[in-house]
Amino acid sequence: MTFPNILDHVVLASNSLPDAVSYFEELTGVTPQRGGDHVTGTSNSLVTFTVNGEPSIHYLEIIGPNPARTEKLDNNVFGINTRTEPGLAGYSVRPESLDDFSVALKDAGVEPNQIGDLARETPEGDLLSWRIISGNHNGAVSPIPFSIDWGTTPHPSATTKPTVELVSLIARTPNPEKTRATLEQLGVDIVVEQADEPSLELVIDTPKGRITLS
Repeated sequence: MTFPNILDHVVLASNSLPDAVSYFEELTGVTPQRGGDHVTGTSNSLVTFTVNGEPSIHYLEIIGPNPARTEKLDNNVFGINTRTEPGLAGYSVRPESLDDFSVALKDAGVEPNQIGDLARETPEGDLLSWRIISGNHNGAVSPIPFSIDWGTTPHPSATTKPTVELVSLIARTPNPEKTRATLEQLGVDIVVEQADEPSLELVIDTPKGRITLS
């Protein structure tokens, strides 16, 4: 398995959600399912990952500014405000305890944000909520994941019909040894490779063949 065993989802971000959805659809032949609108001013569309052809609890989130908004986002979450094209912006893991994950981040020398409550409204009008914690990356791509706890909310992979096959997710960073040590403390078993700049690489199998996203 060449992706973290506690992977929740991978984030593909863009300064335009409709453009990102069209980009993904043209690239893969799969039309993402509309997710909903976040209270933070963003919206998303989703694609569930299969693993070895079977349903999984992992998915791809395509995120951008809410198309209904005319004003710029107040925050630069996932670097959305400064992106010129769709690209991988991060990934999330689902640990057993957010509190323990926060402590592990601090022990590893990563100052986490406080555990926060977020929500989004689905197209059907349902409100989904979850808890989240992350390191403060200022919108930059990081090999260090954020973490999520869905609580009693149904997991998005269970309600998202479009699928692609997850092949691999790897991280790249200028300092792979330090990053591997940090991830080991967090219990995140992702492959880390050397590169000049931090980045992520996602490989998926689609109706149009094997695709690499970065």
